[in-house]
Amino acid sequence: MGFPSAYRMSIQCNPFRHYRYDALDRLVASALYGEAECQRFYCKRLLTTEVEGEEHCSIFHNDGQVLAQKQGRGDALFISLLTTDQNRTVLQTSSGKNTTHHILYTPYGYTQPESWQTSLLGFNGERPDSLTGHYLLGNGYRAFNPVLMRFNSPDSFSPFGSGGLNPYAYCLGNPITRRDPTGRTPILMDSIVNALVKHKPRLKIPRPHLIPSTTSSLNGASSTADGYLLAAFHGSSSKHLQSFEKGLDINLAGSANGQKHGEGFYATLDIDFAGNYAKTSVDRDYRGNKQDIFPYADFSYDPAIANTSYIAGKSPTIYGVYVKDYPSKQPGRDFTFIPGDRGTAVGSELVFPAAMYQNIRLLPIPSLANLPTPWLGNINIRKS
Repeated sequence: MGFPSAYRMSIQCNPFRHYRYDALDRLVASALYGEAECQRFYCKRLLTTEVEGEEHCSIFHNDGQVLAQKQGRGDALFISLLTTDQNRTVLQTSSGKNTTHHILYTPYGYTQPESWQTSLLGFNGERPDSLTGHYLLGNGYRAFNPVLMRFNSPDSFSPFGSGGLNPYAYCLGNPITRRDPTGRTPILMDSIVNALVKHKPRLKIPRPHLIPSTTSSLNGASSTADGYLLAAFHGSSSKHLQSFEKGLDINLAGSANGQKHGEGFYATLDIDFAGNYAKTSVDRDYRGNKQDIFPYADFSYDPAIANTSYIAGKSPTIYGVYVKDYPSKQPGRDFTFIPGDRGTAVGSELVFPAAMYQNIRLLPIPSLANLPTPWLGNINIRKS
């Protein structure tokens, strides 16, 4: 049942109970005939407190997830921890030793009325009405009956809008993968696997600590036998290895991120920053892949880059950017240097112009166990 939000109003639902709404169209109070009114209080769209006479109950939330509730009568207080799933459904309450209560639901959210005594919230974190057991979704906008598995009133967004063809159906007949917190439009739930794919872990790569290198060096910096000195790191996909071995292409003197510091070849002193660029490159390469795969396969040929391999051997790869006669090159004259966080290497960027491409060589870093050290003699940078 939807109500206009232009003014505070009361509705006589039946001879035994009435419901009161505020100007925001939220259910703020209800009462059985001749009894004390039960008041509701919200923080934004979430129910936080109910007060009925001397009894009160408050819900503690963090980032939308339900954590605990505090019940009281007068000066007596009872605190319970709530176990929920990713959709905020309360599955268990624990208020002390040997006082754990488990709550079971049907797919459409029906549970035994005794469960209402242990937890204020229930299915999908919604408050069941204490008289009918219906869920008044959208903070009282529309009543959902978990026994009949349908709404009591039609959806104003049906049949031609997002409510679907059946104006009384709950979540288009699929309460397992959908939920409807507003009572207007069902939304798709995030399953555990989908949540993991969406929030991919960052590469477990240490930040550079300028540790000594075992290769030939100039004042501790890694170098090659023919005079190329390590200047920075670059993150990309391993599929570009053969192209990089042939040298940088003058026709690709741009940045995949909008050339925010001008055209050129982008590198960084931050190994973790390069690692994230490598992951982004692989994401872009396989975005059109239609196979049903979990992108972070659980294997590793190097402990430092575990859980980052995709498919067909194309994995995020970090390259060392070696520059010929690099000590003679100066930032601001020969290339662009953008310091990182508080003037350190963290998040720093170097942009080498196309004129330097013939003097740049990229070599993949086979292992991060003994990280090579870039040359910092021509760059003013804080060590920490």
